[in-house]
Amino acid sequence: MRPTADSPGNDRPAARWLDATILLALIAVTAATNLYWLRENVVMVGHDATAYLVASLSYTEFFNRLSPAVIFQGLTYPEYRTPFLYLATQPFFWLFGADADSAQWTNVVTLPVVIVLTYALGRVMAGRRAGLVAATITALLPMMTAMARLYYTEMHLTAVVTASLLALLLADSFRRRGWALAWGALAGLGLLVKWTYPMYLALPLLWVLWRGGFFGAQWAALRRFRIDWRRLALAAVIGTGLALLWYWPNRELAAELPAGVWMLPAWALLWSLTAYAILRPASIVGTVWAALLLGASIASLWYVARSDFIQQLLVIDQVRAPEGASPQSLSNYTRYFGFFYDEHLGPLAFWAIVPLALAPWLLSWWRRLTLNRPATLLWLSIVSAYVVLSLILQHNARNLVPVLPALAILAAIALLTYRRPFPLLIGVLWLAILAGQWALTTFQPLAPVLAQSQPLWVESDYVVPPASGSTDPGYWIEPAVLDAVMAESSGAAGEEADSLGILVETWEVHRGLFRYLAERDKLNLTIMALTEPDSRGWSDALANRWLLVKDGDNGHVAAPGQAVIDRIAAGDALFHALYAPAATYPLPDGDTITLYRRDGPRQPQA
Repeated sequence: MRPTADSPGNDRPAARWLDATILLALIAVTAATNLYWLRENVVMVGHDATAYLVASLSYTEFFNRLSPAVIFQGLTYPEYRTPFLYLATQPFFWLFGADADSAQWTNVVTLPVVIVLTYALGRVMAGRRAGLVAATITALLPMMTAMARLYYTEMHLTAVVTASLLALLLADSFRRRGWALAWGALAGLGLLVKWTYPMYLALPLLWVLWRGGFFGAQWAALRRFRIDWRRLALAAVIGTGLALLWYWPNRELAAELPAGVWMLPAWALLWSLTAYAILRPASIVGTVWAALLLGASIASLWYVARSDFIQQLLVIDQVRAPEGASPQSLSNYTRYFGFFYDEHLGPLAFWAIVPLALAPWLLSWWRRLTLNRPATLLWLSIVSAYVVLSLILQHNARNLVPVLPALAILAAIALLTYRRPFPLLIGVLWLAILAGQWALTTFQPLAPVLAQSQPLWVESDYVVPPASGSTDPGYWIEPAVLDAVMAESSGAAGEEADSLGILVETWEVHRGLFRYLAERDKLNLTIMALTEPDSRGWSDALANRWLLVKDGDNGHVAAPGQAVIDRIAAGDALFHALYAPAATYPLPDGDTITLYRRDGPRQPQA
């Protein structure tokens, strides 16, 4: 499968300069406005984001200089989440200091990469105009913009998925060895970004292998299989040598990891096979295996070390699954359509864009044709992700972000099939709607306009203006709470840690924010989440000298914590004999959070 040739004149210097100017303008505007949003906003959005921040901050305890031991620890440190985001954040910590504002720079600078990659993929598939239209759409999509402003992995995942699709296309069914190996390296990198990476590439890869005749060639190769012993010996020396260089200086750290000493033979075997595949003479079969093994070798830096990953993943998928989620449930197969409508486009953008973008494709398929054969990769990427996301239990609108560039390119291809002047008219309509929605969710003074016209626009907890609504500065009570808790601490070495129990679980105020601030400021404080199902309720609550409790709706607090809240609200005599209110914090939604303090030892359970 070869990429689509561009139209004549598109490689002229004037066209290249125009493309570069438009892309630079997009990058400059999006970067400047994202930094504006971060400057205006103080309330951090999202639960997972704070968990990522705490892990990234923990890296600062050892990631203060580059050495083999530090790099080994950095690549194997996280127990459940893959390490790429944490590693990518460290340079910004070094430059700007270790806090949330610095961490978010990693996504601010990754959005321009996504814009350029979308343009490149669109241009290779359908010409420069399609690339420019797709890049513009991508830059203005609400969830794409949100992921550039928040601390999640989706921006990096989108970049590596888009780059992988581009490399897979340019590899020409694995006939071009350089691009094929580049795809393999990107696959390994993608797995280090997030374990969900394969679901966006599975069907595109199978389609490329089928069209390139890989399966027939593989069967024929197996029937005449011969081992090149000289190359195998050299590969074994290379693979084992690399494994020893990586493992042996770090064997004490490795001993504490789940795989332990088994990491050495696992890496030696895998890296030897990779070296052997790369050293073999070029062929489609050999190139495919070289690319796959190269990707596996890069990914193994974390996955071999964390060999219990699958077990943890299955447990967490069950724990985080919403009530009623099941592959046998119809909602599993419809929920992502709802996410796309509500949280990615909104009603106005959806009905203005999707029918006009889908009609040319449907008409082409009805005629048993295709608007663009290489774009089959993009359709298969979307279908591949949809199938996997429908089968797993947990769900989130963020999971659609990596396919947004593909959707933008497909929309651009469809747009350019209309007869003139309709591409211009439709394009202006799309641009006006997307740019208007982007402005409403970017600039704080426009927040009242967004609120008044909300039924027209995207509605997502992630896509919000700064310092308004769920990001109202009135929700940012965490620093004041921690200041009150730590006011009695002397800061002396060896002082017993204080303890804070959290009985608040809302989108705006939750335990993750307190843990982030405690980690950032290195507070001598134990924070106990009393909102989870595994809480022991009353006994856990009384074990803390400080308790944070909210009135009003506490529907996101699990049953054990809810029972404690109800008992406090009912005027429990024991609680009120032990605890007294130390401070109250009125919230913008009318609820009030109360900080309670108990006299006596800080952590009596100790």
